[in-house]
Formats: sequence, structure tokens, C-alpha cells
Amino acid sequence: MNHPQTTAVQFSKIKHLDSIAKYGCCAMVALWCIGIEPDNDIETIKILNDAIENGALDKDCVVNWDAFLNFVTGKHFDVEFKNISSIKSISRRTPVRYDYNGCSHWVGVENGQIKYNSLVNSVCVTKGKPVTARIILLNGKQI
Repeated sequence: MNHPQTTAVQFSKIKHLDSIAKYGCCAMVALWCIGIEPDNDIETIKILNDAIENGALDKDCVVNWDAFLNFVTGKHFDVEFKNISSIKSISRRTPVRYDYNGCSHWVGVENGQIKYNSLVNSVCVTKGKPVTARIILLNGKQI
């Protein structure tokens, strides 16, 4: 054991933990795509909780792209929505949504492969298909 009581104190301060656990994948992938990769999961969860508290994410973690990315970086981004059927041609870090049986899950894709997944296992990814991507632009250039 490390310091479970200290970890419990950190978790006790996270007001929106249930929402982040259920719906935080898109926001977590957005962080990864812009290069924000905290050293531990608690820090990632705290960033999302703070974003909800400050109105940069809604209470169900729906990402308002510019507001959320501005909240975590202080910069303004443009985001293009793109329908896709394959991840093979995606070279830069890109949020991609997989759909399966009425459910969805966001993952981070780079060089035609899933490089970041906030879940250990996602049925949407293993049984579903990629359907949409978000192209994140800073000053008109894809990040």
C-alpha cells in the first residue's frame, strides 16, 4: 500500500466524479490530443472536475471545444467535425468516436492507430466502428 487515505482525501474533493466516470472520455481524449498528459489519473479527473465547476464542460462532460481547450490552455482553438469510416489515414493526434449498438466512446488516434483510450476495455471500440473525428486547429493549423 502507498497512501490510500491521502488518495481518498483527493477523491473526496471531486464533486462530479460519477459524471466524469460515465461521460469523461471525450474531454480526456481532448487533453491527450493537445499534449496534456498528467502523471496520474487523479490529476486528469481533477482537471475535468474543475472544468465542470467553471462551466468549460457541462455537467455531463459534453465538450464545448473552444471553451474547454481555452480553459486548460488559455488559447483559442477551432475544431472541425469530420465523418469517418476508418482511422488509417489519421496521422496527428485526433479525437475519434466509436459507436456500437447505440453507445459511443472516444479514443485518441495517431498514425492510424488508437494510441489513447481512457478505458482498459471498451465494447464500442472492440465491436464498433469509428464514425466521427474532431480536427483540432490552432491558428489555422492542425495540432
